[in-house]
Amino acid sequence: MKRGEVWLVDFAPQVGTEITKQRPAVIVSVNGIAAFPTRLVMPFRERKASHSSIVYFVAMQPSTSNGLTKESTSGCVQMKSLDHQRFLRKLGELSMTEFQAVMDGVALCLGL
Repeated sequence: MKRGEVWLVDFAPQVGTEITKQRPAVIVSVNGIAAFPTRLVMPFRERKASHSSIVYFVAMQPSTSNGLTKESTSGCVQMKSLDHQRFLRKLGELSMTEFQAVMDGVALCLGL
């Protein structure tokens, strides 16, 4: 499991407004923490028209390389650290441009 890869991840159970169910997520943690059984991920959700007005929601088009099957949004406010047991299967990998867009959204959320 490496930075920039997109995996199908099980986010259930959730609490309150946390993201839930099985969905694609991109690994954003650096590869240097590979010795630990957790990864920091950014989940994807189905893109809605209202998402375009939210600056930290990053639009992502499906492609064979990223493994997404529909137009999606990276919800940067839902970043989570998850155990490797929640990772079901690898779907693909983001391009450098796609990954940088996600990380720009993370920087906005963190005030960087």
